[in-house]
Amino acid sequence: MTTDEYLARAIELSRSFEDEPGLTPFGAVVVLDGEIIGEGISSVGALVDPTAHAEVLAIRQACRTIGNHLLEGATLYSSAYPCPLCLMACYWSQVATVWYAAELEDSAPAGFEDTEFYRQLTLPPAQRSLPVRGVGGTVRATAAGAIADWHAAWQREAGEGS
Repeated sequence: MTTDEYLARAIELSRSFEDEPGLTPFGAVVVLDGEIIGEGISSVGALVDPTAHAEVLAIRQACRTIGNHLLEGATLYSSAYPCPLCLMACYWSQVATVWYAAELEDSAPAGFEDTEFYRQLTLPPAQRSLPVRGVGGTVRATAAGAIADWHAAWQREAGEGS
């Protein structure tokens, strides 16, 4: 299949809202070695889950399909430019390339706030509309200790496997 054909599949999935209440007009597919290994339809309302975006659901399914949380070499095709959540999911899963159809300004008139969320991320943390505050002190040290302990355990396990 071609890029246009994979995007056509993502767009076809995006139209699922016509048949099922609670879906929004976004679809995505993940392709590895020429095969679709994950598909997703934006199901935020249907699943009552603000993270149930098409790209995230496609990535989840793709990871289950290959049995790995990393999608190295995979391509994600989306019916629209990914929101910050979905784009970060692509980074975290190490998708190699993202192709999309509709632009951010195409979804904005329908009430999707992606452009504003991207704008918020360019602001210094103190100027963002959502306060995010660290507590510091011993609470920070305790939390950082858990991360350090995990890393040490992970390194030991990785060393045993080599």
